[in-house]
Amino acid sequence: MNGKIVSIREVAKDIREFKIQLDQPIRFIAGQYMMLMFEDKSKFRKAYSVSTYNAMDKTITLYIKLAGEFTHKLFSLKILDNLFVYGPYGKFILRQNRKLMFIAGGIGIVPLYSMINSLVNGQGFNDLRVYYACRYENEMALRSELEYLNKNNIHVKLYFTREGSKERFKIEDVTSVKGFLDYDYFVCGPEVMMSELVSELKIIGVPEEHIYKESFIMKSHS
Repeated sequence: MNGKIVSIREVAKDIREFKIQLDQPIRFIAGQYMMLMFEDKSKFRKAYSVSTYNAMDKTITLYIKLAGEFTHKLFSLKILDNLFVYGPYGKFILRQNRKLMFIAGGIGIVPLYSMINSLVNGQGFNDLRVYYACRYENEMALRSELEYLNKNNIHVKLYFTREGSKERFKIEDVTSVKGFLDYDYFVCGPEVMMSELVSELKIIGVPEEHIYKESFIMKSHS
């Protein structure tokens, strides 16, 4: 399908919010992603998680971090420029109605925020906790949105690992929660972070079938 860029906004260091209006409606489930391709079909197409989808005007919102040749070209586009858009794709979505822990690193917050937004604005939730780590404060996407949630009875904890703070996310943040084995865990971020965290969750007794992770490494197609 065709997509037209209708808004571009700088939201953090090297991260931009793109709103893209599609020429046809989609059946989107929170947590899924779309593939983008330039009009000249050069190079490859690349996947980006959708933060929100507005069915009224068929607009998707993406948060994209500048990294590599594709995103450099994407960042050179302007409002009203066009793209080819494919999707939605992905099975990184909410399942049964259980307590939820979302753990994100860097731009990995985007699909998790998509799920959080759907829960807050309609689907409802039992118990929801969010842990989000970035290197620096100015690299944190969706910070104001998450801080707003924290003021409205959702537990949100932010970590800045390179700001001189001694505080880091650690597995004790999970085990200190009463009934932590009753939660589903959704994890998204750098591959090393996810691998280590999934291993730690298994060690403390979280069943593998209650751990879900999303990898960005396999989402580029030539």
